[in-house]
Amino acid sequence: PPNRLEWFSSIERLWLLPQILVVVAFLWLLLSYRDYGSIISSGMARERGYVVGESAYQQNDYRTAEQGFRNALLAQPGFVDAQVGLALALGGQGRIAEAQAVLVRGSSRRAELVYGALARDAGESETAQEQFSRIEAIAGEDVQSWAQEWLRPPHTQRVRIGSGEDLGYIRGFLEAEQSEMGRFRWLSSAGLIVLPLHEPIQPGAVIVLRMASGLPRPTTLKVWVGDNSAQTIQVQSGPWRSYRIGIPSKLAGSTQLTIKLSAPTIVPAFDLPNSNDARVLSLMVSEVRVQ
Repeated sequence: PPNRLEWFSSIERLWLLPQILVVVAFLWLLLSYRDYGSIISSGMARERGYVVGESAYQQNDYRTAEQGFRNALLAQPGFVDAQVGLALALGGQGRIAEAQAVLVRGSSRRAELVYGALARDAGESETAQEQFSRIEAIAGEDVQSWAQEWLRPPHTQRVRIGSGEDLGYIRGFLEAEQSEMGRFRWLSSAGLIVLPLHEPIQPGAVIVLRMASGLPRPTTLKVWVGDNSAQTIQVQSGPWRSYRIGIPSKLAGSTQLTIKLSAPTIVPAFDLPNSNDARVLSLMVSEVRVQ
């Protein structure tokens, strides 16, 4: 009957009214509790500063990068990525103690990685090795790629691969290992070594790679020096051997050298008897140097 329907509609409206009032009260509290205009403005200032700092750092303009990251931190003092960026920019200017003071220890894995890099720059090799080894083991991301893009490691003609101080120079290698032959890393498939040199490349200079196949047979390695055609090397199994690769004459005078490596891989657990190693491996590398 109509009167019963009207009665149900009245009850339904009475039931909905408290819920509507709760929603209205919640929205009022939400909008009045915080100054969202200020929050949005602060967030935009933070992002502007960070983008300026990031772009300037990539161009090695460390002073502009420093100011950009400081602006980001003015907008949001606890912004961890800006703290890391500021530490990198200060480190790029040789202001190691200031850079170390900027970092909040334990705030992020990248902060810990940069702390290790600053320790390396300050000559604290044991601290650097400990930090690099620990962070690489737990990072959960491609630390080598990030380190090669963001760290500015010391200029050198020689890097001991697997030494614990090689981050920033390498990409595409597995974690460092210790064997009876010494410290080394496995190249997984394709790797990249970038050497910022403290002396320009001389005519007739060569790259020396200390390697071993690590497998019961030779491994074919392709090497690209700069943007030149690949050179092919048969890396033998057994003890370490040094392989010399000519540096093209057009690179004479350069102060940075890029070396790309590529080799076929195996999974020992599938390809070798009595092995349960499920990693993808190609060959072992312990040192690279220019002479």
